[in-house]
Amino acid sequence: MIFRHKQRPVDEITLADVQGVRSHLGAGGNGNVSKGSYHGRFVAVKRPNSAAHVQSFRTEINAMLTCASPYLVELLAIADRHSKTPALVLEYMDGGNLRTYLDKKKSGEKMSLNMTKLDVAWVVANALRDLHSMGFAHGDIKSLNVLVSSMGYIKVGDLGTARDRATILTAVPGTLHWTAPEALRTDILGRYGMEADVYAFGVLLTELDTLELPYYDQLPMTHHVFVNGVLDGSVRPTLRKNCEPWYQQLTEQCLLGDPSARPTATKIVEVLQTHVAAAVASKEVCTCSSSMVHIHVRHAF
Repeated sequence: MIFRHKQRPVDEITLADVQGVRSHLGAGGNGNVSKGSYHGRFVAVKRPNSAAHVQSFRTEINAMLTCASPYLVELLAIADRHSKTPALVLEYMDGGNLRTYLDKKKSGEKMSLNMTKLDVAWVVANALRDLHSMGFAHGDIKSLNVLVSSMGYIKVGDLGTARDRATILTAVPGTLHWTAPEALRTDILGRYGMEADVYAFGVLLTELDTLELPYYDQLPMTHHVFVNGVLDGSVRPTLRKNCEPWYQQLTEQCLLGDPSARPTATKIVEVLQTHVAAAVASKEVCTCSSSMVHIHVRHAF
């Protein structure tokens, strides 16, 4: 199945309630992540990098409390919430991130999981739909922030750059190669909205199709050339030459320079649902429920 969800109440605890917080899992723009154990299960513990990141960390807490979704990494507990060093106790995704998975896939390494690009696109699109419906933008959609479980499900993580409607137009953009043109424009001070998530989703679609980092066939180029190319539309990540026409069309729509011309996350889910239904008919998908689709990950990209 591509998602797994049992919503639980979020506990408020102290960090001492989490055992064995030692093994370093990674670091992001505003936090470090370690592995620990809570109530007999492995968890990921995220703490701010520095005092300067505590406020954005509290924004992340608010986003996660507001936007519970089966397609987002689950928040299990908040440790030391009102202190100067709060921590998030998160569902542990033991399969690592999607970028690592794609790199292994590209190299021909034998994989215990075999996810289709439709599997991943479905989860990320639904995560964005749920976030946007609650008034939040993710702000940093990319393969590094899509996480995988060895049990065969996928979730979107890292809401550290998430912003609500009140602050979204002046938020700091995410990683450069996934950043929408409007977030790069100096004449409007980088103002952007939820449409920028859709642009980043379009970049992610190219990763899923090629297994490569975006712009792999166009780099190196200077920062100036890259930014100007994104702004004028001459620079966009590419797909395989034999990419399915519907997938190419969806990607191109997501990567349009005009934010208002891009499809909404809800529209993207509708488009993908048509192809999920086709996958069900061809037995690539095993079971389907009314609003959420359980796809057993069997087939290669």
